[in-house]
Amino acid sequence: MSQQTPFQDKHTMEYGLQPVQQSVGGMITTVQCLFCVHIGREKHEGPDVKRQHTKNTQLFQFSFQPEAYKNHHESQHHEDWTNYQLLSHQERLAFFKKKEVSGIHSFFDKDKDNLHFVISKPTIVDDVVGDLFFHPEENEEDDAFEPITKANAMKLFKPQEDESYLVTIKNSLRFDLAIQHISVGLSFRQTSKVIEQHRSATKNAKCSGLKDHMVGQFVRILLAVSMQIISDVLTDPTVWAFSLATDANTHLGVPLFDQRIHVCVKGMLYNLHLVLVPFFERHTAQNYVKLIKILLNTVSPSWHEKVISISSDGENTMTGRHASVVTLLENECSNPVLRIWCVPHQLDIIVKNATHGVLDEAFYKVAHVFSVHIRAQRILITEMGSKCSKDTT
Repeated sequence: MSQQTPFQDKHTMEYGLQPVQQSVGGMITTVQCLFCVHIGREKHEGPDVKRQHTKNTQLFQFSFQPEAYKNHHESQHHEDWTNYQLLSHQERLAFFKKKEVSGIHSFFDKDKDNLHFVISKPTIVDDVVGDLFFHPEENEEDDAFEPITKANAMKLFKPQEDESYLVTIKNSLRFDLAIQHISVGLSFRQTSKVIEQHRSATKNAKCSGLKDHMVGQFVRILLAVSMQIISDVLTDPTVWAFSLATDANTHLGVPLFDQRIHVCVKGMLYNLHLVLVPFFERHTAQNYVKLIKILLNTVSPSWHEKVISISSDGENTMTGRHASVVTLLENECSNPVLRIWCVPHQLDIIVKNATHGVLDEAFYKVAHVFSVHIRAQRILITEMGSKCSKDTT
């Protein structure tokens, strides 16, 4: 019969544990491993490792056995556990507090938790973040409205004497949570609602007051910082060449332009997503090239000498012989450019050819007419600068 051993208070410091649950009578029933909470488990790699690395916090439940603590620490926190045993009592008291300050817990219960971002290339803020994400002809009936909207969205970017921009975030916890929620696909409005739910559940005042337009500001800051990092990589003297991958599509009625960059840095090949921006003009080769040149001039002014390859689909606007996007960009480059026609688009052409024979071409004809109508509708909306008004109550 196994011995029913209660939790001993001295084991809190001896093994780095923390009680998290107790019975109605006050007896501790569950404790957690502080190494898991503040440091995380060691990552084991190799052919003998068959189980996926877990980030879960280890919980020990009644009855408590010191050997279970030791076995867990030896297998999951070997290096930290070894160092922890060499510490004095006072050093053990401060051990996890130091680890806590280095993690996300540093954002809690502090008077000052400012974040500062410096965008050293002003064109990133002026030409990309400040211009490409705002429709130039939006709200023509109210000329004063668009500048105010843009000013509100960009007010966190403070110009400096050296022409750089400084961004100061006074609530780093709220910023961090907003970015994490956006990264998993939540919209600006959903993010603000979810963080408000966090505030209600945790009673943490630092989560309050977040509106959807503030989430948009945070995303613009992240975009500017990311483009600054990519620019630093592309302008590094050791980076002598890179290739482009260009695409365009429409999502929920909004035309979008997508640009990726492939570059080799210190022997490693990276596939970097530069930007996905709304495309307000007609889908012509000249308009595509105009937008690409704005982006490339911003992140790498010497791109004419470094582009060695351009990938795109096989649509005539992209790969035509005389005035396509690839041809026009190639004319701007100093070196011969390798053209790459993506495999999925080639497969798409094969599938289209196969559909010609379905129902004696009736299916293809109807589908083609419908797709042409949808595209013509989008072009008409672009030319008119507005959509058809809706009857509402």
